[in-house]
Amino acid sequence: MTEAEWTFVCPPDYKNIPYKDKRTEAFYKDGFAVISDFLHSIGYLVGINIPKRYRRHLNLLGENGNI
Repeated sequence: MTEAEWTFVCPPDYKNIPYKDKRTEAFYKDGFAVISDFLHSIGYLVGINIPKRYRRHLNLLGENGNI
């Protein structure tokens, strides 16, 4: 199985959202949607696995029930 590991950094001006938590939430939601759509469009029906070391960002967002 082939595995890809990418790192994404939310730009400070992403969608001109002034609050860091809301900006990061939008960035990750949009990223998951784009990556999933692209993989599906080229015939890959796979899940996106987030390693534990990176989940802290999502856990912080998820505590608010946002993602």
